[in-house]
This record gives sequence, structure tokens and C-alpha cells, in this order.
Amino acid sequence: MLQVVTRRVSTPDFVSALVAEVNALMVRHVPTVRLRVEETQRQLAGIDDAIRNLLDLAERFGVTSAGPRLAEREAERARLQERLQQLGMQQEAHQATISLEMVRGMLTEMHGTLTDGYLQAKRALLTKVVHKVVMSGTGAELMYTFPLGE
Repeated sequence: MLQVVTRRVSTPDFVSALVAEVNALMVRHVPTVRLRVEETQRQLAGIDDAIRNLLDLAERFGVTSAGPRLAEREAERARLQERLQQLGMQQEAHQATISLEMVRGMLTEMHGTLTDGYLQAKRALLTKVVHKVVMSGTGAELMYTFPLGE
């Protein structure tokens, strides 16, 4: 498994292709997230209008007439604000791209660990990279991850 990771998974060509594919996928989702942000902002504006109207009613006719509905609208507003915040984080994540320089630096560290590192360090790295190995009668399938967030 160590040789497979060293010779196939952690090669510059392989990882460059992977980075290009991940960057393309992330950029592809930006318009979808942007549309969700705009829709949530419209919903939030509608809720704000409804809250203003309910507050006007409460001022004219007393809190008891609009109080329960006002509480519902405030809860809806909090939910939409939370959703907007989550969508903003998604949008930022999709707009960020992975640089080849960062990946090359990580590959250099990985290769150093796999070739010159102590056994414990090799195991720790392989545990991060190798997600699953599926054995069959004709061979094995290696499923892996690439630790970009570290």
C-alpha cells in the first residue's frame, strides 16, 4: 500500500489533475449557491416587511392581536439569517481554489514522511490518506482522501 500511495496517489501529475478537477467542481457550484443566497435574501426582506406590519398592528390594536404571529415571524427571521450565514460560508468555500504550490509543498512533505520517516509517522500519514481498501478476487481497489485542510 505504501508503494501505491507513493507511486500513484501522491505524484505531481496525479494530484495536479485532481486539483484541477476539484477547482472546476467548486467553481461550477458558485452560481447555484449565489442563487440560493439571493432567494434567501428576498425571503428575509419579506419577513422584515411582515414584522414591520405586525409591529404597526401591535401599536394600533395592542400586542395581544399580533404577538403570537410576531413571535413566529421573528423565529422565521432567525432561521433565514442562519441559513444566509451558512450559504455565505458555502459561497466562500466554493470560490476558494486550491493552489498547485500548496499541493506540491504537501506532496514534498508526504514523500519525505513515506520514504524517510519513522514507521509511526508513515502509519499516521497512511491513515489520513487511505480511506478504504476493497479486496476482490482479481485485485484491490484503493479509496483515498487527500488532506488539503492540514
